[in-house]
Order: sequence, then structure tokens, then C-alpha cells
Amino acid sequence: MTERCDLLITNVNAATMDPSIVGAYGAVEDAAVAVTGGKIVWLGPRRELPDCTPDEVIDGEGQWLTPGLIDCHTHLVYGGHRAGEFARRLGERAMKKWPAPVVALFLQCAPPVQPVPSSYIDYLNRAFMH
Repeated sequence: MTERCDLLITNVNAATMDPSIVGAYGAVEDAAVAVTGGKIVWLGPRRELPDCTPDEVIDGEGQWLTPGLIDCHTHLVYGGHRAGEFARRLGERAMKKWPAPVVALFLQCAPPVQPVPSSYIDYLNRAFMH
């Protein structure tokens, strides 16, 4: 890993889908993910994180993260326009600003019964609303 990274996400459980990791979904509990130039440069247990100086740190608040996985399936019952659901889950503020594919991808990581951490919303606003 490089000594500097753009973004460091800590305090997450990462579903890596790596078959070499024992357990369901190649899960890494209490993980950290370092990102530089829009690419994952390191992922692993937080206790093994190499020294790095991130430009930004996001506390994942123990949520699950699926790095590099884009789940593009749907169910017929959910076909069509889902803007109402997205608006309820993220709030009108985000729906008016973000492109629809970004909102759809982001929602896959957010459990429906818990609020989306404001640190994620702030990061996505900066990343996609230049």
C-alpha cells in the first residue's frame, strides 16, 4: 500500500467474496479499506492496516461493505420507478443532487431500518457533485 491514500474507510465488515478467506462471503470483520485514485489499494483487518496518511476518513459504524461488487439484479415486484422508496430512505436532499445510478448503488449497502450515516452522504456529495 502507498503511504498516502485519498480515503480510508474503517470500522466496517467487508464481504470480499474471496474464496481464500474462511467463512461466509469471505467476510473480514472490523475491516479497513484504503482508496487512492478511485481504486482500492488495501483491504483487510483494521489491526493489520499499514501506516498511511489519508486525506479523508469515514467511520463505517460497523455497517457491511461490499467493495467492488455491483449488484445489478432486481425483482419484478420492484421493477419500474423506485424514486419514492429512495427518497424515503435517503431524504429529498440527496435525491435532488445525485445521479440515479449512484443512489441505487449506495442504497444496496444501507440496511433499510437504520439511517444512512451522515459521513457517507457528505462523502458522496463531495465525490459526485463537483
